[in-house]
Amino acid sequence: MELVGKRFPKWMLERGKYAMNLFNRKGELRAIRNLKTWPLESVLNEKYKFSESDSEGMAQFLYRMLELDPNRRATAEEMLRHPWLDGVDVS
Repeated sequence: MELVGKRFPKWMLERGKYAMNLFNRKGELRAIRNLKTWPLESVLNEKYKFSESDSEGMAQFLYRMLELDPNRRATAEEMLRHPWLDGVDVS
């Protein structure tokens, strides 16, 4: 949630067995009151010292895997076709 800047979809929280223990009605974490987002691009650039272009490319690749809604999350096959892997032998 911190890296992606999104809350879990309401339908996921309604179905989660322990969701009410972890999240309030607004979908906010109960144990962390002031969760501040730190975009993945910034983490890669500032903390791990990736270049801005590498941070952007890798973040766009990872965001597809970090999609909270499993119906919208990229499959492994889709990830293999991601532009960030152009020129990489994935066989």
